[in-house]
Amino acid sequence: GAADLAVPAFYEGAAQRGDWSYYVLDGETIASYGWYSTGAVPVVGDRSISFSPRFVYMYKGFTLPEHRGRQLHAYGMAHAAAGAVAQGYEGLISYVEIHNEGSLRSVARLGYRSFGTCYRARVLGKTMTFSSSGCEPYQFRLVGPRDSSHRQAVAEGPTGQPVTG
Repeated sequence: GAADLAVPAFYEGAAQRGDWSYYVLDGETIASYGWYSTGAVPVVGDRSISFSPRFVYMYKGFTLPEHRGRQLHAYGMAHAAAGAVAQGYEGLISYVEIHNEGSLRSVARLGYRSFGTCYRARVLGKTMTFSSSGCEPYQFRLVGPRDSSHRQAVAEGPTGQPVTG
């Protein structure tokens, strides 16, 4: 989230991967933003999301509280999706934590659809991960060790149908 962006290491890692950001301005204030990548992206610690090179991965979407409800994040993602398709990608791919209802509503407005679920659990000191069969066509999976149990929902972005508003 926004707290991660205050850490210089976030920007260094994003720059090393070649990641970029789309953002929406309100005057000189960044009201909403999202980060995009074409390679594996760290989620927490050394756990990363890996996915098919046919897609651009969207992550760390955020809208300032005073700007929420205006669909700014969806607007930024629509432009990013159109740019990705124009560059030859099939669209955007993301993961959204299953309890993040605001983000799930935002991606639903853009036409995203859920295609699978990733699980992570720590059993007897070992971290295990599992991705449902719906993740296979997208090569979508959690990779690397992780210490705590968690469940995420997964969503696929639109395939070239930008939202106008």
